[in-house]
Amino acid sequence: MPRIPTIIDAPDGTIRGVNIKRLAEIPYFLLGNTPNNIISMLANQSSEPVSMSISGEGPAQLFHLAAERLAPCKIMIQIQDGQGVRALMNKACHVDTIFGNYNANNRPYTLPEALYLDEQRQVIITATDISGADNTFRPSLDAQRLLTRLADHDLSRARAKMEKRQYLSLPSFYTLDNGSSVIAANGTNVETITVGQESHFDLVQITAVSTGVFDMEIVNISTGESMTDGPLAQSFPISSNLCSSASAGFPFKFHEPLFVELKSKLQITLTDRSGAPNTVFVTFGGSNLADRMWQ
Repeated sequence: MPRIPTIIDAPDGTIRGVNIKRLAEIPYFLLGNTPNNIISMLANQSSEPVSMSISGEGPAQLFHLAAERLAPCKIMIQIQDGQGVRALMNKACHVDTIFGNYNANNRPYTLPEALYLDEQRQVIITATDISGADNTFRPSLDAQRLLTRLADHDLSRARAKMEKRQYLSLPSFYTLDNGSSVIAANGTNVETITVGQESHFDLVQITAVSTGVFDMEIVNISTGESMTDGPLAQSFPISSNLCSSASAGFPFKFHEPLFVELKSKLQITLTDRSGAPNTVFVTFGGSNLADRMWQ
């Protein structure tokens, strides 16, 4: 929904007044429902699913993901949309690829598109430790809340459009089908990312976390096209420092999204350049586009 301007300008350049509609649009931080504001997990185990609910007046649009790390915080995150319990990712993603880091004064992760949440609707987060030690973190989701106590035709129409759109397009993440890739020193691994059966995927941004520098090449197996040097050119990888970001707050963002059809498979070739064993987590951020909207 477009931002409602605070100031109403007059044609002659003077200020006519303040827009009362601004009272119906407020910034909003969505936290874990009490008593699960802090998500805890035992070593190598998963937390209980934690709900983050839009309570009372709404609805809201969710824009940013951030979290305070209260431990070493090597964890994998699974996010579900509580409306029909739809997963927003193909499998759990590394926390540092989708959540901005408050501890490092980092910016929050900006979703490729806003997630619409009705009143009493919830986001469900499950965290899994991969550090081998007990782990905790505190997620905070930044939203724009639209209060319904002010009857307004413009807001009502905007809400109706968002309600219809939510079932056609929603933010989503894809990570490696194997979750992570452990590359031998100076070695090469070939991984895949498989797009779902029901929705196309618009790839907007890339983040990656690794223990060392690596090269990456992305090829759409369905079309044979490489993202680095044209059709079937599978020998020209690009440094991860140039085509991804190790900070969720600053993802590498394409000028134009890459449209990937449903059921397609992307081949991700990873080559270590650190000279030591290298563990790599890659996350593609974008939008799932329902097949029924495609014409």
